[in-house]
Formats: sequence, structure tokens, C-alpha cells
Amino acid sequence: MLYHTLMSIGSSMFDIAGLMTLMSIFPSSRGAVIAVMKTFVGLGSSILACILLGFFADSISGFFYFMSLQIAFVGFAAIVFIELPPYHLTKWAMENISEEEKKLRLATKTSYYEQVPPTRRFGVGFVVVFFLIVFLPAQSAVTSLYDISHGTKQCFALCAIGAVFLSFAMCLRIPWLDAGHSEARERLTPLTDPQLDAHDSEQVSREALQRMSARIVSHMESTRGSMVEEAVFHVPLIEDSTNIPPQYTHSFRQSLCSKELWALTFSVFCISGTQMVIIVNARFIYAALVGRTATPEETVLLTVINGTGSALGRIAISCVEMFTQRGAVEKRMPLTKMLFIPTFTILAASVLLLCVPSRLAVLPFVVTALGNGITAATGVLVIRGLYAMDVANHYNFTSIGVIVASFLLNKCLYGYWYTYTAEAQGGTVCYGRQCIRVPFVVMTTLTALSLFTNYWLNQRYVAFCASVFADRARSQPREASAVDDEDAPLLESV
Repeated sequence: MLYHTLMSIGSSMFDIAGLMTLMSIFPSSRGAVIAVMKTFVGLGSSILACILLGFFADSISGFFYFMSLQIAFVGFAAIVFIELPPYHLTKWAMENISEEEKKLRLATKTSYYEQVPPTRRFGVGFVVVFFLIVFLPAQSAVTSLYDISHGTKQCFALCAIGAVFLSFAMCLRIPWLDAGHSEARERLTPLTDPQLDAHDSEQVSREALQRMSARIVSHMESTRGSMVEEAVFHVPLIEDSTNIPPQYTHSFRQSLCSKELWALTFSVFCISGTQMVIIVNARFIYAALVGRTATPEETVLLTVINGTGSALGRIAISCVEMFTQRGAVEKRMPLTKMLFIPTFTILAASVLLLCVPSRLAVLPFVVTALGNGITAATGVLVIRGLYAMDVANHYNFTSIGVIVASFLLNKCLYGYWYTYTAEAQGGTVCYGRQCIRVPFVVMTTLTALSLFTNYWLNQRYVAFCASVFADRARSQPREASAVDDEDAPLLESV
């Protein structure tokens, strides 16, 4: 229990600190950031399983020492090199820095939203990810089906380690990796007005700059490169909140009194709780389905399936985010609709466990692995999109659903029923679908109930967005007329 608690807390802190920070550094490329980072999170278990078979098959204690050193090194490096962008004001900064410094730091927000990420640097990460997605299941299948030598297993482990280190090429100072970045910046140069000298440009009003910014956006939309580049590295020029989807401006304390946060937490309890029971007890559930004890190779295969499927699920959600969160804000799909994707996925996995034949016993675990990645990526996107303040606190709070599920669903429901049926068979391991039928009937029902909370949460957010868009529409005509009256000569020259 203590080990599981420490692992859960530490893993969530690594996840939040790294992912939320990089999403703030690259706010216009959140889909690409999630696709690379969250996929590596999903592949981590498969990579470590490959290393375990290659170098630590006879020394489990040595493997845990290796992981401890790895975690310490990576954590220290993250502390040294990863920093929040200046516009992201922490609670300490809000209370201790001057108002003038706050304004200066907040003024950098536009620069971060307008930056054009180097396409090829992210491309290196995608290449590594897709290689691992293909390589890890292939080596696991070979290891499970054939009696290969220990040296071959070590070669597999070295290939996995080499691929991980290859991802560091994303940050190397190689000019070729910035080629796409430079080209995108050069597209903006024709829009600069040579008739405006330094003195004149100082007199340009904020409203005029907004109009010029809109023209730049239109120009970039008509001259940008391939469809894939536009989808993955879409760069909106953001001057104010009118180009950002509506967000709740509640503080975390205020959100504790709102129904939306609790509805979201209940959905996490049902969805993540069910998938956690399947993943944590995969070996025993598999044995119950096939009627025999799982071999070590089958156990590793289940681990690799979980890691690879999770990676694919995260990439899938990242692609959905890239293609749905484009264009005018009013026409974008509300992020809350994405909650239905993990719900239906885990619901399908739970139903499969109740009815799939033993020869297809791996299928529910494949669907669960996909659902694991989909749930992880969807949770980040939805919470980051719903709340403008205290994002990490809101994200952490939904973890309460997982904590409660680990006790109620995993220990009390599944654990007690599995132990009861195993003792009825006269052993500690239970074989047969009756070992899991009652717990998964209950969890299937709970997952189905989360569809209603998702629907309610989506309707609330859609109504909130409609209200915000209506307010913006009423205010825009007044602002436009004021700009036309004050800056008409200047805008004609632009």
C-alpha cells in the first residue's frame, strides 16, 4: 500500500509538472506536445519491461535500483532545465512581485502564443514514438512465441534505450531542424509596411495593431504549407481573449462549490476506476478468462500491449484535438464532447470482459490500453481547456476519483469478490469468468452512468460558451466603430 501510494503521488507530480509546463511554453502546439510527451508516458512501461528482460531478468532488486537512479537523474535534470514561462504567474509570484513586474511578465503571453514551433524538432519526436510503437510489440511477440537467446533480448533492450536517447535530438542545435521555423517566420515579412518608420510605428494604436494582426492571420492561412503541418503546428496569433475558447475563471476554491468539477470527478471515478482495475489485475483477469495461469511471456505481452495501446490512444486524442480546435473559436467542437470517447472505449472493454471467448482473451486488454491513453490525454485537454486558473489544482482534484476507485472498486468490489471465489475453488488464484462477472457488471453500470454526467457537463459548458460568444458579439461592433473613426487614415495606408 505504501509503495503504491508513493508511486501514484510521484508519477502524478512528474506528469503534471512536465506536461503542464511544456503546454504553457508551447500553447499554440498543445496537440503536438501531448502527442509526444503523453505517448512516452504510455510507452514507459513497455520500455522498462524490455530492459527488465534484457538485463535484470534474474535480479529484480537490481532493476528497482536501476529505476531509482533513473528517476533521480531525470528529476534533477527537469528541476535544472525546465522553467515556467514568465507570463505564468504562480501564487507566490502574485503575492510577492510588484504590479509593474506582473504587467511586464504578462505582456510576454502574446509572444508565446504567436511563436512558430520548429516543425522538424517535433517531427523527430514523432519518428521516435512511431518506431517504438512498432518495435516494442514486435519484440514482445517474438519473445513470447519463440525461445530466443539472452543476447537477443539484450539487443532488443539496447535498441529501445537507443531510441529513447535519440529523442534528445529534438533539442540539439542543428540548423536543419529549424528550417521550417525560419520559413514560417519569413512568410510574415511581406506584410510589414515599409512606409512606416520607427517613429511612425510608435504611434500605431493597439486597435490598429489588432487589425494588422488579423491580416497576418489571413495571410498565413492562405500561404501555410502542407495540411499535416497546418494541423499539427497551427499557430494562431492571439492578441486577446477573443481568440481563446471560453474558460471558467473560478479559482480552485470557488470550483469546489461548483457542480461541474464534481461531475467531472465522478466521471473520472467511473472511467479511470474501471480501467485501473483491469490494468492492475491484468494477469489475474487474463488467467480467469483462459482458465490457466498466465506465463511470464504472456504477462510481459500484456504489459507491452498496455504501453503501446496507451501510446496509440494518446496520439489519437492529440490528432482529434489538432483537427477540431482549428478555425474560428465559435465553430470549434467543445472539448467537453471528447469525454464521450474514453467513456465508450472503457465501456466496450468492460463488456468484452463479460462476453469475449477465451481464444480472444487479449482483445479486452487491447481496448483497455487504448482507453487508458485516450483517458489520460482527454483529461489533460479538457481540464486545461475548461479552467483558466489553478489548472494543476483542478487536475489534481480529479485524481480523487482514482483514489476512491482504488479502494471501492479495486479493493472492496473486485478484491473481495475475487478472493471469495478463489477460496471457493480451494486456492488463491481463481479460474473462470465467474471470478470477475459480478465486479465488472457493477463497473459496466457505473461507466454507463458516467455518460449522463458527461452529457450534463457538456450541456453546461455549451451554454456557458454561447453566453460568452453573445457578449463578445455585442461588444465587437462598438470596438470596430471606434477603431474605424480613430485610425481610418492609418488603416488605409496599411
